[in-house]
Amino acid sequence: MVKKFVKPFATGGTKTPLPDSTQATGEVSYTEGYGPDYERILSTDPAAKNIERAGQNALFFDITEFCQFTQTGQKFPFDTALSTEIGGYPRGAVVSRTDGNGAWISQAAANISNPETVGTTTWMPAGVVGSTTIAIAATNVTPAPLAAGFPILILTGATTVAVALILPDWKGNWVIDNRTTGTGIITVKTAAGTGVALTANSIIQVVGDGTDIKSMTPAASAAREGTFIQALTNVNVVISATDAKNPIIIFTGVLTANVTVTLPTTKTDWIIDNRTTGLFTVIVKTAAGTGVTTSTLVNTSIFCDGADILEVGSPPTPSTGVSPAQLYFFGQL
Repeated sequence: MVKKFVKPFATGGTKTPLPDSTQATGEVSYTEGYGPDYERILSTDPAAKNIERAGQNALFFDITEFCQFTQTGQKFPFDTALSTEIGGYPRGAVVSRTDGNGAWISQAAANISNPETVGTTTWMPAGVVGSTTIAIAATNVTPAPLAAGFPILILTGATTVAVALILPDWKGNWVIDNRTTGTGIITVKTAAGTGVALTANSIIQVVGDGTDIKSMTPAASAAREGTFIQALTNVNVVISATDAKNPIIIFTGVLTANVTVTLPTTKTDWIIDNRTTGLFTVIVKTAAGTGVTTSTLVNTSIFCDGADILEVGSPPTPSTGVSPAQLYFFGQL
């Protein structure tokens, strides 16, 4: 059984930190380790050096402290000094977000760019969870990478002029929940792209192709538009084929029990905007399916495969042969 380091070695012992660089005196260092002077015979050679308890305690402490850090599931954030020392992070390296909501994965070799600096395109979000709110007014907005890295962006505020939400040149997807008011059109785009236009009180799923932002609405359903509002309490509901033609379905009301909402088996997609309150959930399914559970105050992108309701971005089964590395995608891991 692998040793679990509840406490690093010599946590309460005497420790003398070891230097990184080679010492002119021949003392132990991380660069040289224990040099030739430690091989000399102490009883006959004045240049001989003894392996000191405090130094060895420090060495074992450093090693086991790192083991404990990794065993507890932690990752290191980007470190500018370390990046300089090693000539940049390798492609595929993973560092944590400074807010603890996920990680960054390096897209380049010898990567010295800080992933949380505006304009950086050599890192991609990985395993990010949650959402963030972005205020929109009368000028273009460029979210910082930490904000842009969330899979769900909620836009608030009011605008009467055309403005742009400028996202990074990443290859990834977002759900844009536009809760703004006013007559101004908001365009979601990259700095050099043309992007996708939003209107107030709309929800859209978009994808970045590394150059611009595009809508993820399937071509077959491009003509679909409209919103259907369904009030929920404690009674299961069947949504008709006519009402299900709306691409956006909003649930409202106060839940007093778990509720099931049944949709037709039409092969299409929806955005579920669950605005209910109460400590209960809503299951969205077909008559014969098991469906998707949605929580209150959460937006969920779903689709029907002809038999059941699935969530957009659901990981494939292992039999498909998709590797874990291919599943690193904005919270899909």
